[in-house]
Amino acid sequence: ALLYLWRVAKRFEEVGEDTVMPLLAAEGIIPLAISFLHAYHSSLAREVQMAGCMFLSASFDAEDARKLPQESNAKLREFMPLLLEQLNLGASERRQLRPLFDELRRGG
Repeated sequence: ALLYLWRVAKRFEEVGEDTVMPLLAAEGIIPLAISFLHAYHSSLAREVQMAGCMFLSASFDAEDARKLPQESNAKLREFMPLLLEQLNLGASERRQLRPLFDELRRGG
């Protein structure tokens, strides 16, 4: 599921962020992705962990995604810094994940 969401996120600009983001919000996809990563990140392959992080990063790059429910916000801040550290990111990956890092710095 996270690999699919990342593939969708890569096409946000092509499809139209204004079209995709309201659908993701209506279905609660971003909080679901956060909950899934929170619960299972330690048992996922690095590729899937990265796909989840890339999806979240692309989502946070969109204005509408910054309005997370309190519970999702807490989960994100609880496990994401540790996961990002464990991924041992290269410079290119860090650049791609900048919106996610910015969201974590913002503190919700």
